[in-house]
Amino acid sequence: MIIAAAGNSSRRPGFVAPVERPANCPSILSVAALGKDLATAWFSCGGINGSGGEVNIAAPGVEVFSAAPDGTYATMDGTSMATPHVAGVLALLAEARPEASAAELSAQLQSMAHPMPQPTRDVGAGLLQAP
Repeated sequence: MIIAAAGNSSRRPGFVAPVERPANCPSILSVAALGKDLATAWFSCGGINGSGGEVNIAAPGVEVFSAAPDGTYATMDGTSMATPHVAGVLALLAEARPEASAAELSAQLQSMAHPMPQPTRDVGAGLLQAP
């Protein structure tokens, strides 16, 4: 299974950019970013009709404490900060169900998501939930 960040090209609320490559490929699980208030991050791309891509799930992606390129730690924003949360939960699901296919794991992951009030184009199935 491939998981990819939806992209950071939006400038919400006025402009929502379509999901970027490679996350806009139908076989890739696309991840949007949410802030601490659970609002869609101002930069998070969305599934715009006709663009060929969609958001599948959303995870924390604003003010995430992470390793920095200089070997220290920093607080960062981005759909690339949300994507590792999804990869970690997917690893837990795969460990519990080693016989499951990528499609089955993806479906399980999305079915576990907490529904959000935002449009599906912005958060997909909703907020990532760990088992």
